[in-house]
Amino acid sequence: MEGMNAPPSEPENQLWGIYFRDREYAKLLGDPLRMVIEAPTKAAAEDEANRLGFSEVWAHPVTAEQANHAERFSRTPTVEQISTAIEVLEKLAEKMDVAAAHSIEQLPESKSADKYAEHLETMILEQTASIKSVAAKLRNWQDELAQKSKQTVSHHV
Repeated sequence: MEGMNAPPSEPENQLWGIYFRDREYAKLLGDPLRMVIEAPTKAAAEDEANRLGFSEVWAHPVTAEQANHAERFSRTPTVEQISTAIEVLEKLAEKMDVAAAHSIEQLPESKSADKYAEHLETMILEQTASIKSVAAKLRNWQDELAQKSKQTVSHHV
């Protein structure tokens, strides 16, 4: 009867391999292990992978050996590498805007050209919005990594 008053213990964490949810697509790519997450449940591992920016994920238990092997090939990028990626995305969005504006300027005056220009502007707006969304996710990840780095440094001091 002793155990009846004990508080329920939290489930222990285990290692979850994060794979592509679409198994046919995964097989075409060689079923790569995208990352490893330590979490108490499959759902928690998938939620964490989504929070980190991975989409269409499927979590499956992995061994410590599999996780170790994956770790060698999927290192977390540095804050500087993420900063570079953000810069590249921002420059890509700028180039797309400039190229679209130039293309629109070159169009002759006609109704079909006007329709094409509208279509092109809409397409560029959607693409730059997607790029900005990815850049924002990268900034969040960059901030998280910077915070973790500061915490690690403060713990070592």
